[in-house]
Amino acid sequence: MIETKGLPRARRNVFAAVIALAGVLAAPFANADTVLVEAAPLISGTQSNVYSLTTPSAGSVSVSLTNLGWPDRLASLSFALATSSGVVKTFTGDTQSTFDLSTAGTYYAIVTGTAQGNWNLGMYSLRMSFSTLAAPSPVPLPGSALLLFSGLVAFRLTRWLS
Repeated sequence: MIETKGLPRARRNVFAAVIALAGVLAAPFANADTVLVEAAPLISGTQSNVYSLTTPSAGSVSVSLTNLGWPDRLASLSFALATSSGVVKTFTGDTQSTFDLSTAGTYYAIVTGTAQGNWNLGMYSLRMSFSTLAAPSPVPLPGSALLLFSGLVAFRLTRWLS
């Protein structure tokens, strides 16, 4: 970490402005998955939960379904992804899987669980994220040059400030 406590206020402000500007300018080049569903509901008896999700384009969906075992482990846990015209994918039990969707649209994630134990209660965790299927794009030259330049400026500033 760079120590700026003993520096004059003007130099600290210049240093902070350069770092903030580099972050703002580099942000459009960042890429991340879109979280479609994140839930951890309580189940009593046998229960189904339906989650509606919309994908903006063809892409890849990652599903993580976990039986949390609290207060008791669920006796059964199943997952289905469907459209209005039919079932796309099904899983049973704890699942971590990734699969491709060929078209954009509205999908329905259906999770069914059966609780057991003294309280007849249980919980699961569901996380679904989406990323486009497009091939990774090369690092744009202006973005990489900007990052290199901001790093050199930050390096020069740290030498100037010390």
